[in-house]
Amino acid sequence: MTITPDNARKLILAGTAPKNMSVAGLLDLTGCTGLTALPEGLTCDWLNLTGCTGLTALPEGLSVAGWLNLTGCTGLTALPEGLSVRGWLNLTGCTGLTALPEGLSVAGLLNLTGCTGLTALPEGLSVAGLLNLTGCTGLTALPEGLSVRGGLDLTGCTGLTALPEGLSVAAWLDLTGCTGLTNVAWFAKPAGHEGRFGPVCRVNGGTRVSLGCFLGAADEAYTAIAAKYGPDSEYEAIVREAVERFEGTRP
Repeated sequence: MTITPDNARKLILAGTAPKNMSVAGLLDLTGCTGLTALPEGLTCDWLNLTGCTGLTALPEGLSVAGWLNLTGCTGLTALPEGLSVRGWLNLTGCTGLTALPEGLSVAGLLNLTGCTGLTALPEGLSVAGLLNLTGCTGLTALPEGLSVRGGLDLTGCTGLTALPEGLSVAAWLDLTGCTGLTNVAWFAKPAGHEGRFGPVCRVNGGTRVSLGCFLGAADEAYTAIAAKYGPDSEYEAIVREAVERFEGTRP
């Protein structure tokens, strides 16, 4: 049964929406604070539930072809097993969420900014785009085998104590404010450079240097720095010292 977004909205808010309802287009329920449930088997192209604070769970069989926006759904405590979102999934400010389900599939951005109740991510989580965990202060570890084919933003994740073996990040890595990490060598950037500190860590199977949007092997980092600031710069010397310290060749 495929219906228009307007008719779907009316049925859902009236509590008379049938199971396995298919919606063609954007189903926008922004700010519907009295909404407590969605129909089982709901399928839609895009689903906006921003500010639906009365929603405590999503239905089994929910499938979203595009993006799913759950920003500010503070009553949400869990996501259904096997949830599939073929675009991006925005969970910004979902402070009641404590974990993500096994089998979660997100084809684009996964935004968990400010999910302070989140304490763990599922084993083997794979994100096709950016994974944003900014301000997830309750997170104490990342799962083994975490794979991110975009960037990984861990800004302000103060509870993290170590990066996992086998971490794979294709684009960039931001560890700003991750003061509890023990398996990272930090370096202080020279004055005038964006961000105060940069990390050297083990990612993608080897020692990697993070320089803003750059994440690569040490030799690649030295080449990039030399190309921008000239050979034997202060910046390069600082990064070399951090790499040697991380690899145990310098105290």
